[in-house]
Amino acid sequence: MESEGAVIVSAPGEPKYLIALYTPPPERAPHQPKDYVARLKKFQPRASAGGHAVTC
Repeated sequence: MESEGAVIVSAPGEPKYLIALYTPPPERAPHQPKDYVARLKKFQPRASAGGHAVTC
């Protein structure tokens, strides 16, 4: 197993299983924390240029 890398287990005449060494997946970079306040402000409507609120 260690020199070849894999072993094929077979039933009479046909291969059934392939046994190979376990290789762990590559490590991912950690996720950056989300800034929910910045995301909320990004989608808020901008204030008008006059700075006065419009009431109906």
